[in-house]
Amino acid sequence: MQKKINKIDYKKSTEYFRQCSKQGYMPSTNALISMCMSGLIDKTPIFEECLSSLKGLAYSGNIDAIRRVGNIYYEGIGTTRDYTEALSWYEKAAKLGDVWSRNRLGEMYRDGKGTNVDLEKAYDVFTKLIENFFSFINKFIRI
Repeated sequence: MQKKINKIDYKKSTEYFRQCSKQGYMPSTNALISMCMSGLIDKTPIFEECLSSLKGLAYSGNIDAIRRVGNIYYEGIGTTRDYTEALSWYEKAAKLGDVWSRNRLGEMYRDGKGTNVDLEKAYDVFTKLIENFFSFINKFIRI
């Protein structure tokens, strides 16, 4: 018996994702970005909408969106790679407690991406990461 495989209507999917993205639904924005990057849809106008939507979420304090905007600039996804801009977004996310952004921030200070090499700042960032990790672990383990 042969299975019927449904073809995905990318045009229709794109419109649904765009509507949800404009309303601030981040998974739809991420889906659109993935579709753009894989070449399934024309990325220029849609990517600009996605970045605008992510920035709106980021300005409202959404840590995941702040990190994602940083990633976009760090990797140059759909835009020019801009380490200085990425550093700015990672700093915002790190201040809100995002561990992943704090790690990337330490790497950028260490490697001089978006800033001058600053090993002292990198050390401080990594030390704070370790301290937070042990503080977190100690909540669950009694030594």
